[in-house]
Amino acid sequence: MKKNLLLACLIILLVLLSFVLVFKPSDNLNTSEPNSPKGSQETLGTVSVMLTPTEDTYINSYKPTTWYGAALTVVGEYNDDPFTKKRALLKFSLSSIQTGAVINSAKLHLYQTQASGTPGWGAIAFAPASKDWNETTTWNDNITWINGYAVYQAIDTSVGWKEVDITQIVDSWYKGILNNRGLVVYSTEGSGPNWYKYFSSSEAASNKPALVVTYTLTDLTPPVISEVSTSELTKTSVKINWKTNESATSTVDYGTTTTYGATANGSTTTTHSVPLSGLAQGTTYHFRVRSKDYNNNEAISADYSFKTATDTNPGTGVEASSTPGTSNQPTSAQSATKSATKSSLKKGGATNSATKASAEKKSNYLIPALIALAVLILLLAAGGGALYYFKFRRKPKVKPSDTSNNST
Repeated sequence: MKKNLLLACLIILLVLLSFVLVFKPSDNLNTSEPNSPKGSQETLGTVSVMLTPTEDTYINSYKPTTWYGAALTVVGEYNDDPFTKKRALLKFSLSSIQTGAVINSAKLHLYQTQASGTPGWGAIAFAPASKDWNETTTWNDNITWINGYAVYQAIDTSVGWKEVDITQIVDSWYKGILNNRGLVVYSTEGSGPNWYKYFSSSEAASNKPALVVTYTLTDLTPPVISEVSTSELTKTSVKINWKTNESATSTVDYGTTTTYGATANGSTTTTHSVPLSGLAQGTTYHFRVRSKDYNNNEAISADYSFKTATDTNPGTGVEASSTPGTSNQPTSAQSATKSATKSSLKKGGATNSATKASAEKKSNYLIPALIALAVLILLLAAGGGALYYFKFRRKPKVKPSDTSNNST
């Protein structure tokens, strides 16, 4: 009975050890692929983002030194008994909107929790604030607004979401026409019927204010200029040729120095050819080409030169194969970064190879370990439970020099 139990335990041990050795990954083995360098990618098309306020509060003339940044609502109100004016303040950051965007629409969404009365104007005004404020701002800070950009919206008294189009304001913030100091929400003050409107604030558990901005990302990449060359070179004229990878304008700056001084234009195309005339014979001219795409992204080539012909000399032009590149090409800093990245990847690859080799070396001990356990089980089974000790010893390799010595 004890013998069978011992054999069963050893078999279980064998199975467990095999599982651990085979399936446990090495602590040092990195099985993931090295990270590839990723440049900034340009995403074109229409994008919508929903922004929540970075700050919101309201100011109260009845309590001019009290701030309401932690309140669950933002309030607009006029009341003549007691005389009270309240203005809501909301601010949104536009930093998540990518560079080069065209703002299509900006809709402010406010959840009205309670309301009463109708303002004398019949509408609520939403205008950009004219000075900075924060959630500890009070009435005494005298927050005013810019009237020329105010948006007037009739809002009923029902509970629920209300939408206000403030596209012009948001577009002006994004373009830097106005400083983004947020919105002031107000209406008739000082006359007319009493009214109030309460909207959920960003501190509320749900139904927080939101600004939904829809914008289009345009092309930010300039054309790629290639194959700059000259043709039809004469004593007084030449034709400048080049190609671009997208349809673009054709402009040549030229002159007897690298400051140029003269400009010639051609058509919008991908295969460009601009003739220059009225040149002096036997004279060296410098030139560069410029191409601007539909979205006003401009590429400018390097400087080139040609020499007009004379009666005895055909002149010297520019062959397309000698094009040294354009300003679209990576800068030296970018090239250095790419080289460093490649070097880093090579080092990473060497490290992974060394680690893999180490892991393979460890796996070489698996088979001897399994054989040793199998022999131990057989010996115990055959010997009636007697325990034997043994070890494996690697036979030393015989060097070629040792072999030659033994043969003599």
